Amino acid sequence: QHIDDDEPELLLGENLYSEDTVAQGVAMAAFGLALTQAAWLNSFGGAMGAPDLSGTALGAGLNVYYVVSVASMASLGVGNFFLLTSYLRQEGWAHSLMWKESLSAAYYAFLALFHASALNGFTQDDKQYTEVKVRAILVWLVLFGLPMLVVQTLLAFAFACGTATCGVTVLGASVAFFTLAPLAVLAPCVLYNCCRLVVALAPAGGPEEDGVYLYDEDDVDLVSAPMETEE
Repeated sequence: QHIDDDEPELLLGENLYSEDTVAQGVAMAAFGLALTQAAWLNSFGGAMGAPDLSGTALGAGLNVYYVVSVASMASLGVGNFFLLTSYLRQEGWAHSLMWKESLSAAYYAFLALFHASALNGFTQDDKQYTEVKVRAILVWLVLFGLPMLVVQTLLAFAFACGTATCGVTVLGASVAFFTLAPLAVLAPCVLYNCCRLVVALAPAGGPEEDGVYLYDEDDVDLVSAPMETEE
């Protein structure tokens, strides 16, 4: 069901699907682990019982990882915020009834700071949904997913168990947790979003022959089953 021109209706959250919920949840988990990892990296100056690595090659590398991590997380929030505000300024989005669902709207806006797929809580039709889905994935991958994947991979190699710091514990957890747990969550999340992007960019239709998927003339939705064309 979609809104009609002569009967305005706000469909808040109607365009969210299970794949959006999964992407949102895993992205927030990856962000939380990355934030914890950044705090852990910042401790390697002698604080909280961690060794003071200042002046060492490993310490210099950790400083770079820390700066990139913080910059990536901050840029993700800023990028998603601008994406949110740019869409809400559009005529088809700035719905006059949104004030009636202010609590739900604020909830989706907050979630969108971590992954803009939550913006599909505001979309009102399939065209808007696809546009938001593609842009949300691209923003997340470019600003957070891919940069943090590189950082966390390099960090895991930097803290290989052969180094002298392998047995150090910081914030009550071992080095292995802070290096491997974020990577174990982020890597599948990046792959999942890449697959979603490929599917979203795939053409929805094709030549109308030999049993391909056809469009219903009365609906913009794709017919759910292949239809054989008449010869």
